[in-house]
Amino acid sequence: MGSLAAATGMAASQTNLEPALLPPGAEAASAILRVVGALVFVLALFLAGVWLVRHRPFPAGRGSRLGKFQILECRALGARHCIYVAGYEKQRFLLSSSPAGVTLLTQLPDAGELANQETVPPVAFRDVFQRLLGRPS
Repeated sequence: MGSLAAATGMAASQTNLEPALLPPGAEAASAILRVVGALVFVLALFLAGVWLVRHRPFPAGRGSRLGKFQILECRALGARHCIYVAGYEKQRFLLSSSPAGVTLLTQLPDAGELANQETVPPVAFRDVFQRLLGRPS
């Protein structure tokens, strides 16, 4: 029986392999290396996600650049007041935004109508001023 216990104890001591002896500080260095590697991996995943969101075409109608509704121009009138020219297909609208809400001011001529209208040539201020004074230009 004594030999069986000795054999079992010897087998148990042989199966419990001791970890390889590492130089002092090597365990801490490997732990830091693993943490830094995980951080780099997470940052790479985050940046890849941001790139995909910015460069992926979104379906039309859900706030995409390809939709029919567009804000053509915006001007601030005060701290919390703005005026917008909004377009939907060929229609254009003049909108006002304030803390009370958004108001339709007027419907503007369609974009196609403006392209078909004859443009008035620009007049120099000097010519208009000379005419008002009654002097020939």
